[in-house]
Amino acid sequence: MNKLKQAYVKYWKTELNDKSKFIHRENNIFHDYFREIPFIKLKTFLDRRDIDLTDKTLLIAGCGKGTDVHYLKKFYSPRIYVCDIAKKAVDVTVASFENVQGTVGDIEALPFDDNSFDYSFVAESLHHLSKPTLGLYELLRVAKYGVIVIEPNDSILTRIATSLGLAHRVEELGNYVFRFSKKDVVKIASSLFYDYSVTRFFSIHRIAKTKPEFLILKALNGIANIIYPHWGNYIVFVIRKTQSLNE
Repeated sequence: MNKLKQAYVKYWKTELNDKSKFIHRENNIFHDYFREIPFIKLKTFLDRRDIDLTDKTLLIAGCGKGTDVHYLKKFYSPRIYVCDIAKKAVDVTVASFENVQGTVGDIEALPFDDNSFDYSFVAESLHHLSKPTLGLYELLRVAKYGVIVIEPNDSILTRIATSLGLAHRVEELGNYVFRFSKKDVVKIASSLFYDYSVTRFFSIHRIAKTKPEFLILKALNGIANIIYPHWGNYIVFVIRKTQSLNE
């Protein structure tokens, strides 16, 4: 295990040290409104492509403390299996939700056979890896139908923000923040002759301290998603294992 992975395991062991379960509550509307946007966008995105995760076997990789499980369960009832390189994260996630199984697993070398799950899912975990594209290929390998991804978007605005020090180039744990672009997705999927779909949007990370500030941020976020969604800080994409090359 390299130093970055060791740091990640140590982080979750410390973060969840005194917890056997993580209670997810929407008790801070300022935070939860923006935190939920990627999952609301994802639901609309998958609906338009006739992808329904209900009753499907779904691997959630890089589960952390279970935040992704929490939000996905609002819209779907899949048969969830989680994995994370940190055992503490897996234990807390499995204990926090009913009918969720899990195991310790490295996204860059998943401990599952080919096509073990209907779909695999990852949200904001690939960019923590030393080899994010390897992680993506592994998620494709273990999925029968395809992979669903929520990650930071490599847009002109995120590049400007990074150059100005307003967004991380390297995060606290020492990982380079790999942001996926639409071109990245197109090339990866096309090289495999797989079908792909991409959407991009804004979801502000700043947590408002007052209701007026929250309303301003909410309005700005909404306007940005109407005018220039492709410049947003999030990218959602699905790569489906069907032999079809998009034009």
